[in-house]
Amino acid sequence: MVSTLAISGSISFAALAAAKEWHFGAAFGSPFDVTTDCADIDNISPELLINWGPDNRHDATINVCNNTNIKFLPYLWGQTWDDSELNALPNDDAPWAVIFENEPNWWGGEPLTDDHGDGCNMTATAAAAKYSGHTQIINEKWGVGVVKLISPSPVNKYYPMCMYEPEQGCAFQTQMDWLAEYFANCGTCEQDIWAINIHDYNCNLADTQSLVADMAAAYPGKNVFFGELGCNGPTAEEMAQYLLDFSGWAYQEDTVRGFIWAAITNDVGTPGSELSTNGQLTPVGQAFKQIQQQYPPDYNP
Repeated sequence: MVSTLAISGSISFAALAAAKEWHFGAAFGSPFDVTTDCADIDNISPELLINWGPDNRHDATINVCNNTNIKFLPYLWGQTWDDSELNALPNDDAPWAVIFENEPNWWGGEPLTDDHGDGCNMTATAAAAKYSGHTQIINEKWGVGVVKLISPSPVNKYYPMCMYEPEQGCAFQTQMDWLAEYFANCGTCEQDIWAINIHDYNCNLADTQSLVADMAAAYPGKNVFFGELGCNGPTAEEMAQYLLDFSGWAYQEDTVRGFIWAAITNDVGTPGSELSTNGQLTPVGQAFKQIQQQYPPDYNP
């Protein structure tokens, strides 16, 4: 059981935090089974929910569990999850946001394919060339400014899988170099996007804070959003404490606008990170529910 005293004073901190738009949620992996996984999704009832697919990426804007409180976020992978898939999303149900290319500078050790199972394997220039076409579809389907745009998520210097080359590693460029080249070649995207996407599985708050500091130095005043947040290796109780500590800090940090915890019902390569199992809250799930009470989403700060 995660103690509600684990982040002493956090409620008063929340009251003192600068008003800002703040959102968070969780991810579910594939395959997705409505008959079993909806109980866990409803148990958590996150504000935001993402799925990587590819078998059910269309569910990213369809409420598969009939929980109307959940907002979905489709993830673009750039090469095979492209214009046709974006066009196929429902016109009458705009997603809360669209997240661009998933971990483009990470490959998983297998021969590179058009859309590798781990990262989308795209250079920054190649990804930037797709920005105009993607945003045109988004604006025509749902209207200009209706859907938030979140940047691609090149993996960072702390990403565990970047340590295992050549079996697994980071291709093309570092996170900051990839983003710099992307923004230099995508027209107005740096101004258009609502937030820069960070993926962090290091489970170390000081390292997490350094990633945000890097972004603040490179892109002053730009929002950041943790499109994937998780842990790699510690116990469920340690993961729960990290999630509490992260949220207490992030809620007060002006540029950090939210996160997606990975994941609800499967570990996404990080055993013990599940929020709910067979309809029962895990230690991390208990921490997540505590955060929902202490730091609720805020659309109109």
